[in-house]
Amino acid sequence: MSKQVIVASIMHESHTFNPVPTDLDKFTVEHGNVVVERDRGTRTGISGFLDAADEYGWSFSVPINARATSGGKVTKAALDELVGCLEQAINEHSGLDGIALVLHGAMSCEHCDDGDAEILRRVRAAAGPDVPVAATIDPHGNVSAGMTDNADIICTYRTTPHIDQYDTARRAAAILERALRGEVKPHMVLARRPMLYAFDRARTHNGAGPMVEALEIARRWESEYPGVLSVGVQAGYSHADTPQTGPSVFIVGDGENPLYQSLAEELIEFGWKNRARETVTLVSLDAAMERAQRNNRENPEGPPVVIGDYADSPGGGTPGNGTNMLQAMLKAGLTNTALGAINDPEVAQHCAAVGEGARVTVSLGGKIAPEFGGGPLEVTAKVLRVSDGDYVHVGPSATGARGSFGTSVLLQVEGIQVIVSSRNQNFLDTQQFRIFGVEPEQMSVLSCKNMHHFRAAFTPIAADVMSCDTGGMTGYQYHRLTYQKLPRPIWPLDEMAAE
Repeated sequence: MSKQVIVASIMHESHTFNPVPTDLDKFTVEHGNVVVERDRGTRTGISGFLDAADEYGWSFSVPINARATSGGKVTKAALDELVGCLEQAINEHSGLDGIALVLHGAMSCEHCDDGDAEILRRVRAAAGPDVPVAATIDPHGNVSAGMTDNADIICTYRTTPHIDQYDTARRAAAILERALRGEVKPHMVLARRPMLYAFDRARTHNGAGPMVEALEIARRWESEYPGVLSVGVQAGYSHADTPQTGPSVFIVGDGENPLYQSLAEELIEFGWKNRARETVTLVSLDAAMERAQRNNRENPEGPPVVIGDYADSPGGGTPGNGTNMLQAMLKAGLTNTALGAINDPEVAQHCAAVGEGARVTVSLGGKIAPEFGGGPLEVTAKVLRVSDGDYVHVGPSATGARGSFGTSVLLQVEGIQVIVSSRNQNFLDTQQFRIFGVEPEQMSVLSCKNMHHFRAAFTPIAADVMSCDTGGMTGYQYHRLTYQKLPRPIWPLDEMAAE
């Protein structure tokens, strides 16, 4: 008989210092056959599990696929609604054999610090102790004992920018299939150290650095030790004030064996000793503008300099409404430049209403947490394009997945074309410019509100790529964040004993 498996997703990365809560309206939620129709064939985790179900002959159902752009803490009402749907499906499913989940690993909620552990705890309570639960997570997840105690299998992405969500789901599904056949009995162990971040913040794009080296060790152990089913290397998510914030190493082993904990401790110790090694340095706004001005002179019609606004990244949980980058661009007198995107629903909807071709004077951006990333900027602009904001990812990250800025506009502000959105979205795909008629290859300067993932799609077309600290919530200025729940002491916030 075919195995009965539930496939589901509830994903959110929660920036606990973002004052805007993530309520149910901020989630995109799909159910049942809609998920299969829309997500099959994409390079997403859900698609990976669906294809695995076909390969292994599972009889599956998809009660919920819910995801929201990173942001403030998830409300209790939202979590209860989303998890309640999953619990109901489990309770109504007779003869359930397994559960496959797509999570993030850094969800925090208004009523609990560890949202992913809460999801897994409730799933485990509904399913019982004998139904194997597999999950995929992001390497920027803060893995806790609450997660490893309530899941049998967790697999984490091994690329940053994240282009292997699909492959990670296939790895998790392969272990789940072995468990369903009775070939293995997965058991998890976890190791941590007192640090806020490590493993080069999970970067793998340049083929070097601590994360790349750690993953080489992980793969070697998976091939050398028959009982080691999977090794997870977590850089952690440093912008969350929770007891579980920070890097970790976890191992999925076949049964219980002291070797697994020993290996996990060895690899996290590698992370501890190399915690300060990084392959990317954030540039200042002044340095970024110098390089942008040079490209304006040397390549006025492209290829572009691409500047990632690392510190005001919706994908890292910021409100995405900072104006420091735009202000610097205007001061630098840049031309043939595009910026994506400033999240300002009020301005987007007003400009959409007055229509293309209209000239407007507006107070743009900076309305949420202006002390991070810059306050409102008074600009006079021409409305170049009005859009519903819908797009499909064509780049390497989540290829084929849909997204939307909501009602959105492209404004011409002096020499800069600025996308203004109604929905806060991570900016990581060239298609997010093209839906507004902006051809990225033909621009001299581009800026994306994104920490790191823009590199996968934009590096191939760029003359120069950099990440910039604009003073926003996802920068490295941790002293500006009021941590209260972190276990102390912790590096680099506190002095640590010499090694």
